[in-house]
Amino acid sequence: MLFEIGSVICAAISLGATPTSSGDSLELRSIHLSFENSVIRHLDCRIQTPPRNHESVKESISKLIAAMKGIHCSLLQMISVLWPMFIVGWETYDTNEREFSHNRIGDMQIHGMGKFTRARELWSKFWASTTSL
Repeated sequence: MLFEIGSVICAAISLGATPTSSGDSLELRSIHLSFENSVIRHLDCRIQTPPRNHESVKESISKLIAAMKGIHCSLLQMISVLWPMFIVGWETYDTNEREFSHNRIGDMQIHGMGKFTRARELWSKFWASTTSL
């Protein structure tokens, strides 16, 4: 149900969007969509507790990654999407999705951002444990 509500909200926002050719506007929209989808993913997991291999989880992670691909890997933008990126790495079983998020956060470590380093280390431990939370 929550996922359906989120889909309705996303559709309503998409209908109100005006097309633009500006790279900055598209990037801001991608940042917005990444947060929107991560919040929906987080709430869905906490309220409905679907298994991580459930279709709704896979779909929301795919939407998150699509939004992330519209964001340049620069310091300001990546700081803005640390939480959505963390959700991707935490919720997916897919090795390609894990690799995408791991590499994106790895690119940010060169700026000395401790949160990115800790997130990456936490993922590595979690993935190696093969446990489910």
